[in-house]
Amino acid sequence: MKKLFFLALFLFVFLQLHAQEWTEIQKILSSDITQSDAFGCSVSISGDYAIVGAYAQDFDTAGNNTKYWAGAAYIFKRNKQGNWNQTQKLIASDRAKDDFFGNAVSIHGDYAIVGAVYEDEDESGINVKNNAGSAYIFEKDENEQWEEVQKIVASDRDAEDNFACALSIHGDFVVIGAKNESEDVAGNNTQLRAGSAYIFKRGQNGVWIETQKLVTSDRKLYDEFGNSLCMTDQFIIFGTRDEEEDENGSFTLSHAGSAYIFEKAANDYWFEAQKIVASDRSVDDFFGYSAAISGNYAVVGAAHEDHSIYGTHYLEKAGSVYIFEKDGDEDWTQVQKIVAPDRTADVRFGSSVAIDGNTILVGEFRDTSKPTKGLVYIIKRSLTGEWSHLETIVSSDIEDGDLFGEAISIDKKYAIVGAISSNFAHGHLERTTGQAYVFETTTVGLEENGLSDKFTIYPNPTKGQIIIDLGREYKDVKVNLRNVVGQLVLAKTYEKNQFINLDIDGLSGFYLLEISTNKNQTAIYKICKE
Repeated sequence: MKKLFFLALFLFVFLQLHAQEWTEIQKILSSDITQSDAFGCSVSISGDYAIVGAYAQDFDTAGNNTKYWAGAAYIFKRNKQGNWNQTQKLIASDRAKDDFFGNAVSIHGDYAIVGAVYEDEDESGINVKNNAGSAYIFEKDENEQWEEVQKIVASDRDAEDNFACALSIHGDFVVIGAKNESEDVAGNNTQLRAGSAYIFKRGQNGVWIETQKLVTSDRKLYDEFGNSLCMTDQFIIFGTRDEEEDENGSFTLSHAGSAYIFEKAANDYWFEAQKIVASDRSVDDFFGYSAAISGNYAVVGAAHEDHSIYGTHYLEKAGSVYIFEKDGDEDWTQVQKIVAPDRTADVRFGSSVAIDGNTILVGEFRDTSKPTKGLVYIIKRSLTGEWSHLETIVSSDIEDGDLFGEAISIDKKYAIVGAISSNFAHGHLERTTGQAYVFETTTVGLEENGLSDKFTIYPNPTKGQIIIDLGREYKDVKVNLRNVVGQLVLAKTYEKNQFINLDIDGLSGFYLLEISTNKNQTAIYKICKE
Protein backbone atom coordinates (compact mmCIF):
# COMPACT_ATOMS: atom_id res chain seq x y z
CA MET A 1 0.00 0.00 0.00
CA LYS A 2 2.82 2.41 0.88
CA LYS A 3 4.44 1.78 -2.49
CA LEU A 4 1.19 2.44 -4.30
CA PHE A 5 0.60 5.61 -2.26
CA PHE A 6 3.93 7.17 -3.20
CA LEU A 7 3.58 6.10 -6.82
CA ALA A 8 0.16 7.78 -6.92
CA LEU A 9 1.63 10.83 -5.20
CA PHE A 10 4.39 11.05 -7.79
CA LEU A 11 1.94 10.72 -10.66
CA PHE A 12 -0.23 13.43 -9.12
CA VAL A 13 2.70 15.85 -8.98
CA PHE A 14 3.79 14.89 -12.49
CA LEU A 15 0.35 15.59 -13.91
CA GLN A 16 0.01 18.83 -11.98
CA LEU A 17 3.27 20.13 -13.38
CA HIS A 18 2.01 19.42 -16.86
CA ALA A 19 -1.29 21.24 -16.36
CA GLN A 20 -0.03 24.73 -15.64
CA GLU A 21 -2.07 27.72 -16.69
CA TRP A 22 -1.33 31.37 -16.10
CA THR A 23 -4.33 33.46 -15.12
CA GLU A 24 -4.65 37.18 -14.67
CA ILE A 25 -5.70 37.75 -11.08
CA GLN A 26 -5.51 41.52 -10.82
CA LYS A 27 -4.94 44.79 -12.61
CA ILE A 28 -3.03 47.22 -10.41
CA LEU A 29 -2.86 50.98 -10.62
CA SER A 30 -1.27 53.60 -8.42
CA SER A 31 -3.55 55.36 -5.94
CA ASP A 32 -2.75 58.78 -7.42
CA ILE A 33 -2.38 57.87 -11.08
CA THR A 34 -2.50 60.80 -13.49
CA GLN A 35 -2.02 61.39 -17.17
CA SER A 36 1.53 60.73 -18.43
CA ASP A 37 2.86 58.95 -15.31
CA ALA A 38 4.39 56.04 -17.27
CA PHE A 39 3.28 53.72 -14.46
CA GLY A 40 4.48 50.21 -15.37
CA CYS A 41 7.65 51.29 -17.17
CA SER A 42 9.54 48.98 -14.80
CA VAL A 43 8.37 46.13 -12.56
CA SER A 44 9.85 43.62 -10.13
CA ILE A 45 8.30 40.96 -7.90
CA SER A 46 9.66 39.01 -4.94
CA GLY A 47 7.58 36.89 -2.57
CA ASP A 48 4.57 38.83 -1.35
CA TYR A 49 5.84 42.17 -2.63
CA ALA A 50 5.99 43.90 -6.00
CA ILE A 51 7.37 47.28 -7.02
CA VAL A 52 6.26 49.30 -10.04
CA GLY A 53 8.10 52.31 -11.43
CA ALA A 54 6.50 55.48 -12.84
CA TYR A 55 9.36 57.65 -14.05
CA ALA A 56 7.11 60.49 -15.26
CA GLN A 57 5.10 60.93 -12.04
CA ASP A 58 5.14 64.56 -10.86
CA PHE A 59 4.00 64.69 -7.21
CA ASP A 60 5.31 63.81 -3.76
CA THR A 61 3.63 61.29 -1.46
CA ALA A 62 1.07 63.88 -0.36
CA GLY A 63 0.17 64.77 -3.94
CA ASN A 64 1.89 68.16 -3.74
CA ASN A 65 5.23 69.77 -4.61
CA THR A 66 4.95 69.32 -8.37
CA LYS A 67 8.24 68.47 -10.09
CA TYR A 68 7.69 67.31 -13.65
CA TRP A 69 9.10 63.86 -14.43
CA ALA A 70 10.69 63.59 -10.98
CA GLY A 71 9.31 60.05 -10.87
CA ALA A 72 8.00 57.65 -8.26
CA ALA A 73 7.71 53.94 -7.46
CA TYR A 74 4.91 52.03 -5.78
CA ILE A 75 5.01 49.06 -3.40
CA PHE A 76 2.26 46.44 -3.60
CA LYS A 77 1.75 43.60 -1.13
CA ARG A 78 -0.24 40.38 -1.47
CA ASN A 79 -2.63 39.90 1.44
CA LYS A 80 -4.00 36.66 2.89
CA GLN A 81 -6.90 36.73 0.44
CA GLY A 82 -4.45 36.85 -2.48
CA ASN A 83 -5.13 40.47 -3.42
CA TRP A 84 -2.28 42.81 -4.31
CA ASN A 85 -2.77 46.20 -2.66
CA GLN A 86 -0.67 49.33 -2.81
CA THR A 87 0.94 49.91 0.58
CA GLN A 88 3.30 52.77 -0.16
CA LYS A 89 4.48 55.34 -2.68
CA LEU A 90 8.24 55.83 -2.84
CA ILE A 91 9.99 59.03 -3.89
CA ALA A 92 13.59 60.16 -3.63
CA SER A 93 14.55 62.22 -0.59
CA ASP A 94 16.12 64.79 -2.94
CA ARG A 95 13.66 64.51 -5.82
CA ALA A 96 13.98 67.04 -8.62
CA LYS A 97 12.56 67.77 -12.03
CA ASP A 98 13.49 65.34 -14.82
CA ASP A 99 15.23 62.79 -12.54
CA PHE A 100 13.27 59.83 -13.97
CA PHE A 101 13.18 58.12 -10.56
CA GLY A 102 11.57 54.73 -11.27
CA ASN A 103 13.01 54.13 -14.72
CA ALA A 104 14.39 50.86 -13.28
CA VAL A 105 13.33 48.94 -10.16
CA SER A 106 14.30 45.72 -8.42
CA ILE A 107 13.12 44.07 -5.21
CA HIS A 108 14.40 41.04 -3.29
CA GLY A 109 13.68 40.10 0.29
CA ASP A 110 13.68 43.13 2.56
CA TYR A 111 15.35 45.49 0.09
CA ALA A 112 14.31 47.39 -3.01
CA ILE A 113 16.32 49.63 -5.29
CA VAL A 114 15.04 52.36 -7.59
CA GLY A 115 17.03 54.00 -10.37
CA ALA A 116 16.96 57.68 -11.32
CA VAL A 117 18.88 57.61 -14.56
CA TYR A 118 18.89 61.38 -15.15
CA GLU A 119 19.56 62.50 -11.57
CA ASP A 120 22.39 65.04 -11.32
CA GLU A 121 23.78 65.24 -7.76
CA ASP A 122 26.05 62.94 -5.77
CA GLU A 123 25.02 61.19 -2.54
CA SER A 124 25.57 64.42 -0.58
CA GLY A 125 23.39 66.45 -2.92
CA ILE A 126 26.31 68.38 -4.42
CA ASN A 127 28.81 67.99 -7.26
CA VAL A 128 26.28 68.43 -10.05
CA LYS A 129 26.91 66.38 -13.19
CA ASN A 130 24.11 66.46 -15.71
CA ASN A 131 22.39 63.07 -16.15
CA ALA A 132 25.09 61.22 -14.24
CA GLY A 133 22.39 59.05 -12.66
CA SER A 134 21.88 57.63 -9.17
CA ALA A 135 20.00 54.90 -7.32
CA TYR A 136 18.14 54.73 -4.03
CA ILE A 137 17.97 51.73 -1.69
CA PHE A 138 14.90 51.14 0.45
CA GLU A 139 14.64 48.72 3.38
CA LYS A 140 11.49 47.18 4.87
CA ASP A 141 11.29 47.86 8.60
CA GLU A 142 9.51 45.93 11.36
CA ASN A 143 6.26 47.75 10.52
CA GLU A 144 6.55 46.68 6.87
CA GLN A 145 7.24 50.24 5.81
CA TRP A 146 9.87 50.81 3.14
CA GLU A 147 12.31 53.56 4.11
CA GLU A 148 15.06 55.10 2.01
CA VAL A 149 18.31 54.07 3.69
CA GLN A 150 20.88 55.19 1.14
CA LYS A 151 21.48 57.02 -2.10
CA ILE A 152 24.28 55.48 -4.13
CA VAL A 153 26.28 56.80 -7.06
CA ALA A 154 29.32 55.60 -8.97
CA SER A 155 32.72 56.45 -7.47
CA ASP A 156 33.85 57.86 -10.83
CA ARG A 157 30.54 59.40 -11.85
CA ASP A 158 30.48 61.81 -14.77
CA ALA A 159 27.94 63.70 -16.82
CA GLU A 160 25.71 61.66 -19.15
CA ASP A 161 26.85 58.29 -17.74
CA ASN A 162 23.23 57.16 -17.24
CA PHE A 163 24.13 55.23 -14.10
CA ALA A 164 21.04 53.17 -13.08
CA CYS A 165 19.74 52.68 -16.62
CA ALA A 166 19.36 49.06 -15.44
CA LEU A 167 19.84 47.45 -12.03
CA SER A 168 19.25 44.32 -9.97
CA ILE A 169 19.36 43.47 -6.27
CA HIS A 170 19.87 40.00 -4.84
CA GLY A 171 20.75 39.22 -1.24
CA ASP A 172 23.56 41.50 -0.08
CA PHE A 173 24.57 42.59 -3.58
CA VAL A 174 23.41 45.22 -6.05
CA VAL A 175 24.57 45.59 -9.63
CA ILE A 176 23.95 48.82 -11.52
CA GLY A 177 24.53 49.48 -15.20
CA ALA A 178 25.84 52.74 -16.66
CA LYS A 179 25.54 52.24 -20.39
CA ASN A 180 27.13 55.56 -21.40
CA GLU A 181 30.13 55.40 -19.07
CA SER A 182 33.42 55.63 -20.98
CA GLU A 183 36.45 54.72 -18.83
CA ASP A 184 37.94 51.38 -17.82
CA VAL A 185 38.33 50.15 -14.24
CA ALA A 186 41.45 52.27 -13.72
CA GLY A 187 39.75 55.37 -15.14
CA ASN A 188 41.81 55.31 -18.32
CA ASN A 189 41.44 54.05 -21.89
CA THR A 190 38.44 56.19 -22.75
CA GLN A 191 36.01 54.49 -25.11
CA LEU A 192 32.99 56.71 -25.57
CA ARG A 193 29.81 55.01 -24.28
CA ALA A 194 31.51 51.65 -23.95
CA GLY A 195 29.47 51.15 -20.80
CA SER A 196 30.23 49.74 -17.37
CA ALA A 197 28.55 48.33 -14.27
CA TYR A 198 29.11 48.71 -10.55
CA ILE A 199 28.82 46.21 -7.70
CA PHE A 200 27.66 47.37 -4.28
CA LYS A 201 27.66 45.11 -1.21
CA ARG A 202 25.81 45.60 2.05
CA GLY A 203 28.20 45.59 5.00
CA GLN A 204 27.53 44.40 8.54
CA ASN A 205 26.64 47.97 9.50
CA GLY A 206 23.95 48.00 6.82
CA VAL A 207 25.79 50.47 4.59
CA TRP A 208 26.04 49.63 0.91
CA ILE A 209 29.60 50.11 -0.40
CA GLU A 210 30.85 50.05 -3.97
CA THR A 211 33.22 47.09 -4.15
CA GLN A 212 33.91 46.75 -7.85
CA LYS A 213 33.56 48.34 -11.25
CA LEU A 214 32.93 45.91 -14.11
CA VAL A 215 33.86 46.38 -17.75
CA THR A 216 34.17 43.83 -20.54
CA SER A 217 37.44 42.34 -21.70
CA ASP A 218 36.88 43.59 -25.26
CA ARG A 219 35.18 46.94 -24.59
CA LYS A 220 34.84 49.33 -27.52
CA LEU A 221 33.19 52.58 -28.51
CA TYR A 222 29.38 52.66 -28.28
CA ASP A 223 28.96 49.10 -26.93
CA GLU A 224 26.61 50.37 -24.18
CA PHE A 225 27.49 47.49 -21.87
CA GLY A 226 24.98 47.41 -19.02
CA ASN A 227 21.89 48.44 -20.95
CA SER A 228 20.16 45.27 -19.64
CA LEU A 229 21.16 42.96 -16.78
CA CYS A 230 20.00 40.39 -14.24
CA MET A 231 21.64 39.09 -11.05
CA THR A 232 21.33 35.85 -9.07
CA ASP A 233 23.31 34.70 -6.03
CA GLN A 234 26.13 33.45 -8.27
CA PHE A 235 25.84 35.04 -11.71
CA ILE A 236 25.15 38.30 -13.51
CA ILE A 237 24.20 38.49 -17.16
CA PHE A 238 24.62 41.72 -19.10
CA GLY A 239 23.04 42.44 -22.44
CA THR A 240 25.12 44.54 -24.82
CA ARG A 241 22.87 45.04 -27.80
CA ASP A 242 25.20 47.40 -29.70
CA GLU A 243 28.33 45.24 -29.40
CA GLU A 244 29.69 44.08 -32.77
CA GLU A 245 32.22 41.23 -32.40
CA ASP A 246 31.73 37.51 -31.83
CA GLU A 247 32.95 35.61 -28.77
CA ASN A 248 36.49 35.56 -30.20
CA GLY A 249 36.61 39.29 -30.83
CA SER A 250 36.32 38.99 -34.58
CA PHE A 251 33.69 38.80 -37.34
CA THR A 252 32.43 42.35 -36.87
CA LEU A 253 28.71 42.84 -37.51
CA SER A 254 27.14 46.21 -36.75
CA HIS A 255 24.68 46.05 -33.83
CA ALA A 256 24.68 42.24 -33.85
CA GLY A 257 24.85 42.35 -30.06
CA SER A 258 26.28 40.08 -27.40
CA ALA A 259 25.93 39.21 -23.72
CA TYR A 260 28.45 38.70 -20.92
CA ILE A 261 28.14 36.39 -17.95
CA PHE A 262 30.00 37.31 -14.79
CA GLU A 263 30.48 34.86 -11.94
CA LYS A 264 31.09 35.46 -8.24
CA ALA A 265 34.28 33.98 -6.81
CA ALA A 266 34.73 32.78 -3.24
CA ASN A 267 36.02 36.18 -2.09
CA ASP A 268 32.93 37.97 -3.50
CA TYR A 269 34.95 39.14 -6.50
CA TRP A 270 32.96 39.14 -9.74
CA PHE A 271 34.81 38.12 -12.90
CA GLU A 272 33.88 37.82 -16.56
CA ALA A 273 33.27 34.12 -17.12
CA GLN A 274 32.11 34.13 -20.74
CA LYS A 275 30.95 36.21 -23.65
CA ILE A 276 28.01 34.68 -25.50
CA VAL A 277 26.55 35.46 -28.92
CA ALA A 278 23.80 33.99 -31.06
CA SER A 279 24.68 31.05 -33.28
CA ASP A 280 23.11 32.83 -36.25
CA ARG A 281 24.15 36.38 -35.37
CA SER A 282 23.60 39.03 -38.02
CA VAL A 283 23.67 42.78 -38.58
CA ASP A 284 21.17 44.79 -36.50
CA ASP A 285 19.85 41.82 -34.49
CA PHE A 286 20.22 43.70 -31.17
CA PHE A 287 21.03 40.46 -29.32
CA GLY A 288 21.20 41.60 -25.69
CA TYR A 289 18.23 43.94 -25.95
CA SER A 290 17.05 42.03 -22.88
CA ALA A 291 18.69 39.40 -20.70
CA ALA A 292 17.83 37.25 -17.67
CA ILE A 293 19.37 34.36 -15.75
CA SER A 294 18.20 31.71 -13.28
CA GLY A 295 20.13 28.69 -12.05
CA ASN A 296 21.99 27.09 -14.95
CA TYR A 297 19.95 28.83 -17.64
CA ALA A 298 20.22 32.23 -19.29
CA VAL A 299 17.91 33.80 -21.84
CA VAL A 300 18.78 36.66 -24.16
CA GLY A 301 16.39 38.64 -26.32
CA ALA A 302 17.28 39.77 -29.84
CA ALA A 303 14.37 42.09 -30.52
CA HIS A 304 15.33 42.96 -34.10
CA GLU A 305 16.29 39.47 -35.29
CA ASP A 306 14.62 38.56 -38.59
CA HIS A 307 14.64 34.78 -39.15
CA SER A 308 12.88 31.63 -37.98
CA ILE A 309 14.68 29.00 -35.91
CA TYR A 310 15.82 27.43 -39.19
CA GLY A 311 17.31 30.66 -40.54
CA THR A 312 14.51 31.03 -43.08
CA HIS A 313 11.19 32.89 -43.37
CA TYR A 314 12.58 36.42 -43.17
CA LEU A 315 10.37 38.86 -41.26
CA GLU A 316 11.97 42.19 -40.43
CA LYS A 317 12.28 42.79 -36.67
CA ALA A 318 10.08 39.83 -35.78
CA GLY A 319 12.46 39.15 -32.89
CA SER A 320 13.72 36.02 -31.18
CA VAL A 321 15.21 34.77 -27.92
CA TYR A 322 18.14 32.44 -27.28
CA ILE A 323 18.48 30.02 -24.36
CA PHE A 324 21.87 29.10 -22.93
CA GLU A 325 22.71 26.35 -20.44
CA LYS A 326 25.78 25.97 -18.22
CA ASP A 327 27.20 22.52 -18.89
CA GLY A 328 29.41 20.24 -16.82
CA ASP A 329 32.52 22.07 -17.99
CA GLU A 330 31.09 25.37 -16.66
CA ASP A 331 30.62 26.65 -20.23
CA TRP A 332 27.44 28.43 -21.27
CA THR A 333 26.21 26.90 -24.52
CA GLN A 334 23.27 27.87 -26.69
CA VAL A 335 20.73 25.07 -26.50
CA GLN A 336 17.79 26.60 -28.30
CA LYS A 337 16.44 29.53 -30.29
CA ILE A 338 12.80 30.47 -29.69
CA VAL A 339 10.52 32.55 -31.88
CA ALA A 340 6.89 33.49 -31.41
CA PRO A 341 4.46 30.82 -32.65
CA ASP A 342 2.55 33.57 -34.46
CA ARG A 343 5.62 35.58 -35.48
CA THR A 344 4.97 38.75 -37.46
CA ALA A 345 7.20 41.50 -38.78
CA ASP A 346 7.92 44.51 -36.55
CA VAL A 347 6.64 43.00 -33.27
CA ARG A 348 10.05 42.75 -31.55
CA PHE A 349 9.59 39.44 -29.76
CA GLY A 350 12.24 39.44 -27.02
CA SER A 351 11.99 43.11 -26.12
CA SER A 352 11.71 41.92 -22.52
CA VAL A 353 12.52 38.58 -20.92
CA ALA A 354 12.35 37.03 -17.44
CA ILE A 355 13.19 33.55 -16.19
CA ASP A 356 12.58 31.64 -12.98
CA GLY A 357 13.45 27.97 -12.81
CA ASN A 358 11.87 26.20 -15.77
CA THR A 359 9.65 29.10 -16.89
CA ILE A 360 10.54 31.93 -19.24
CA LEU A 361 8.42 34.99 -19.98
CA VAL A 362 9.00 36.81 -23.27
CA GLY A 363 7.44 40.15 -24.09
CA GLU A 364 6.78 41.74 -27.45
CA PHE A 365 5.30 45.19 -27.13
CA ARG A 366 4.94 45.58 -30.86
CA ASP A 367 5.99 48.16 -33.39
CA THR A 368 6.13 51.69 -31.95
CA SER A 369 5.38 53.23 -35.35
CA LYS A 370 1.68 52.56 -34.82
CA PRO A 371 -0.67 51.85 -31.90
CA THR A 372 -0.49 48.18 -30.88
CA LYS A 373 -1.24 46.04 -27.85
CA GLY A 374 1.65 43.74 -27.03
CA LEU A 375 1.76 40.15 -25.77
CA VAL A 376 3.66 38.00 -23.29
CA TYR A 377 4.56 34.41 -24.12
CA ILE A 378 5.08 31.65 -21.55
CA ILE A 379 7.93 29.31 -22.47
CA LYS A 380 8.26 26.12 -20.42
CA ARG A 381 11.03 23.52 -20.14
CA SER A 382 9.83 19.94 -20.48
CA LEU A 383 11.22 16.87 -18.72
CA THR A 384 13.21 16.12 -21.87
CA GLY A 385 14.96 19.47 -21.61
CA GLU A 386 13.27 21.16 -24.55
CA TRP A 387 11.83 24.64 -24.18
CA SER A 388 8.52 25.22 -25.92
CA HIS A 389 5.65 27.69 -26.03
CA LEU A 390 3.06 26.91 -23.36
CA GLU A 391 0.60 29.76 -23.76
CA THR A 392 0.23 33.44 -24.58
CA ILE A 393 -1.11 35.88 -22.02
CA VAL A 394 -2.65 39.30 -22.42
CA SER A 395 -5.10 41.27 -20.32
CA SER A 396 -8.73 41.38 -21.38
CA ASP A 397 -8.84 45.19 -21.16
CA ILE A 398 -5.65 45.96 -23.10
CA GLU A 399 -6.24 48.49 -25.86
CA ASP A 400 -4.25 49.64 -28.85
CA GLY A 401 -1.25 51.59 -27.64
CA ASP A 402 -0.96 49.99 -24.20
CA LEU A 403 2.39 48.28 -24.90
CA PHE A 404 1.59 45.30 -22.68
CA GLY A 405 4.82 43.43 -21.95
CA GLU A 406 7.26 46.34 -21.99
CA ALA A 407 8.40 45.27 -18.51
CA ILE A 408 8.02 41.80 -16.96
CA SER A 409 9.15 40.00 -13.80
CA ILE A 410 8.54 36.53 -12.42
CA ASP A 411 9.01 34.93 -9.00
CA LYS A 412 7.87 31.35 -8.58
CA LYS A 413 4.09 31.24 -9.15
CA TYR A 414 3.53 34.97 -9.73
CA ALA A 415 4.39 37.27 -12.61
CA ILE A 416 3.89 40.99 -13.07
CA VAL A 417 3.59 42.70 -16.45
CA GLY A 418 3.86 46.42 -17.11
CA ALA A 419 1.84 48.13 -19.83
CA ILE A 420 2.65 51.77 -20.47
CA SER A 421 -0.32 53.31 -22.22
CA SER A 422 0.70 55.37 -25.20
CA ASN A 423 -0.72 57.70 -27.76
CA PHE A 424 0.56 59.42 -30.83
CA ALA A 425 0.74 63.19 -31.12
CA HIS A 426 2.71 65.41 -33.43
CA GLY A 427 3.95 62.36 -35.30
CA HIS A 428 5.64 60.63 -32.37
CA LEU A 429 4.89 58.28 -29.49
CA GLU A 430 4.01 59.83 -26.15
CA ARG A 431 3.92 57.96 -22.84
CA THR A 432 0.68 58.32 -20.89
CA THR A 433 -0.93 56.73 -17.89
CA GLY A 434 0.09 53.06 -17.64
CA GLN A 435 -0.94 50.03 -15.61
CA ALA A 436 0.38 46.67 -14.45
CA TYR A 437 -1.11 43.20 -14.24
CA VAL A 438 -0.43 40.32 -11.86
CA PHE A 439 -0.68 36.76 -13.15
CA GLU A 440 -0.64 33.51 -11.19
CA THR A 441 0.09 30.00 -12.33
CA THR A 442 -2.47 27.55 -11.03
CA THR A 443 0.03 24.84 -10.05
CA VAL A 444 3.72 24.83 -9.16
CA GLY A 445 3.92 21.41 -7.55
CA LEU A 446 2.51 19.61 -4.55
CA GLU A 447 2.02 22.06 -1.69
CA GLU A 448 1.33 21.71 2.02
CA ASN A 449 0.69 24.64 4.35
CA GLY A 450 1.35 27.16 1.57
CA LEU A 451 5.12 26.63 1.54
CA SER A 452 5.75 25.79 -2.12
CA ASP A 453 5.87 29.40 -3.20
CA LYS A 454 8.26 30.31 -0.36
CA PHE A 455 11.19 28.28 -1.68
CA THR A 456 13.03 28.20 -5.01
CA ILE A 457 14.43 24.90 -6.32
CA TYR A 458 16.80 24.97 -9.31
CA PRO A 459 17.93 23.66 -11.71
CA ASN A 460 15.18 21.11 -12.16
CA PRO A 461 15.75 18.83 -14.04
CA THR A 462 19.35 18.75 -12.78
CA LYS A 463 22.54 17.11 -13.91
CA GLY A 464 23.83 16.65 -10.37
CA GLN A 465 23.37 19.58 -8.01
CA ILE A 466 20.21 21.23 -6.71
CA ILE A 467 20.19 24.67 -5.14
CA ILE A 468 17.45 25.39 -2.60
CA ASP A 469 16.78 29.05 -1.88
CA LEU A 470 14.85 29.24 1.40
CA GLY A 471 14.39 32.99 1.21
CA ARG A 472 14.70 35.07 4.36
CA GLU A 473 11.79 33.69 6.39
CA TYR A 474 13.06 30.15 6.94
CA LYS A 475 16.61 29.13 7.87
CA ASP A 476 16.40 25.86 9.89
CA VAL A 477 15.04 23.01 7.79
CA LYS A 478 15.18 19.26 7.34
CA VAL A 479 15.55 17.94 3.80
CA ASN A 480 14.45 14.44 2.78
CA LEU A 481 14.76 12.93 -0.67
CA ARG A 482 12.59 9.92 -1.51
CA ASN A 483 12.27 7.83 -4.61
CA VAL A 484 8.85 7.27 -6.17
CA VAL A 485 8.11 4.24 -4.00
CA GLY A 486 8.74 6.15 -0.78
CA GLN A 487 12.23 4.91 0.10
CA LEU A 488 14.37 7.50 1.88
CA VAL A 489 17.42 8.22 -0.28
CA LEU A 490 18.87 11.20 1.55
CA ALA A 491 18.18 13.04 4.82
CA LYS A 492 19.96 16.17 6.03
CA THR A 493 19.35 18.96 8.49
CA TYR A 494 20.46 22.51 7.84
CA GLU A 495 20.70 25.44 10.23
CA LYS A 496 21.03 29.14 9.43
CA ASN A 497 21.25 28.59 5.68
CA GLN A 498 19.41 30.57 3.02
CA PHE A 499 21.03 28.68 0.14
CA ILE A 500 21.43 24.89 0.30
CA ASN A 501 23.54 23.00 -2.23
CA LEU A 502 22.23 19.43 -2.49
CA ASP A 503 24.50 17.02 -4.35
CA ILE A 504 22.63 14.08 -5.97
CA ASP A 505 25.22 13.29 -8.63
CA GLY A 506 25.04 9.54 -8.05
CA LEU A 507 21.30 9.32 -8.58
CA SER A 508 19.07 9.21 -11.65
CA GLY A 509 15.36 9.40 -12.37
CA PHE A 510 12.49 11.04 -10.48
CA TYR A 511 12.42 11.88 -6.77
CA LEU A 512 10.27 13.70 -4.23
CA LEU A 513 12.05 16.43 -2.28
CA GLU A 514 10.54 17.19 1.15
CA ILE A 515 11.50 20.39 2.96
CA SER A 516 10.28 20.54 6.56
CA THR A 517 10.60 23.61 8.78
CA ASN A 518 10.88 23.92 12.54
CA LYS A 519 7.25 25.10 12.45
CA ASN A 520 6.07 21.63 11.41
CA GLN A 521 5.34 22.73 7.84
CA THR A 522 6.33 20.70 4.80
CA ALA A 523 6.66 21.43 1.10
CA ILE A 524 7.14 18.65 -1.46
CA TYR A 525 8.62 19.03 -4.93
CA LYS A 526 9.17 16.68 -7.84
CA ILE A 527 12.85 16.44 -8.81
CA CYS A 528 14.25 14.98 -12.01
CA LYS A 529 17.89 13.85 -12.12
CA GLU A 530 19.01 13.58 -15.74
